[in-house]
Amino acid sequence: DSIKDLDKLIESDRIEPNIEIPFELRNGREKKVVNIIGIKKDTEMYKFKDSNDNPVYLQDDGMLISSNLAKALDVNIGEKILIHNFLPNKDDRYIEVKGIVSQAFGINGYMDLDFMEKTLVDYNAINGAYVKSDANIIPDLEDIKNINSVMSTEEMVSIFYDYIDLMIVETAFLLIFSGTLGFVIIYSMSVMSINERKMEFSSLRVLGFGRNEIFGIISKENALMSIIGIIYGIPLGMTFIESIGNVFTTDLYTLDQPIGITQIILSIIFTIICLTAAQLATYRKISRLDFIEALKSRTT
Repeated sequence: DSIKDLDKLIESDRIEPNIEIPFELRNGREKKVVNIIGIKKDTEMYKFKDSNDNPVYLQDDGMLISSNLAKALDVNIGEKILIHNFLPNKDDRYIEVKGIVSQAFGINGYMDLDFMEKTLVDYNAINGAYVKSDANIIPDLEDIKNINSVMSTEEMVSIFYDYIDLMIVETAFLLIFSGTLGFVIIYSMSVMSINERKMEFSSLRVLGFGRNEIFGIISKENALMSIIGIIYGIPLGMTFIESIGNVFTTDLYTLDQPIGITQIILSIIFTIICLTAAQLATYRKISRLDFIEALKSRTT
């Protein structure tokens, strides 16, 4: 037994066999070649969850598929998909989808190891293993004849964090750009309003209105427009983000982070901050305007 032989070579807390073989999955006219991974039903190496963060478990029959695969095949839980087998002397089989799981990287199907051996491959067709160990076992396995490759989860996590760091930088740039754009739009609208209504504001000054009261008029107008913009912007923003996720979701990674109330509140707070900054700049503009001179020019 290869798993027992492997256990003798290394120090490990747990070893789980697995099978990973490519198949073509078909649902009507949709089809996709992906790796189906066979693992033990009681695996400790995988913790499957759905889009609502609820746990999903392997079944004795059927299979789990990643969310991006479900979108690619346009398939839902309870439906059957055709597994086209590339192995010689193996028939194609219809397998029921028992669950759809969230998966940030990669596109896969998952089956119980015993069920996969029974339906798609031969018995004892194990071609890999997951090893849980605190020791650095890679040097012990690299020179063994029948082991083609060894990958550490630390390396995978490191690659993942490098990618996340890049995404954070890009997101920060977009956030700064959007904040600056919002500031410029609000400030420009306020300045245009002041210039177009300078005579009106000058008349109000003559009637006894102070600069703060005039600023209050402009602030209320901007606040009303901002509230309307937020109300319409929330559904439009959610639709836009969903569209971006669909466009940029590939076989390599999935962008399907759901938008919750926390994200909406944070976006509203950010909008209010940009609005406040623009209002402060507007107040400075108002304080420097000579409304009386404008009124004199009009009279002349």
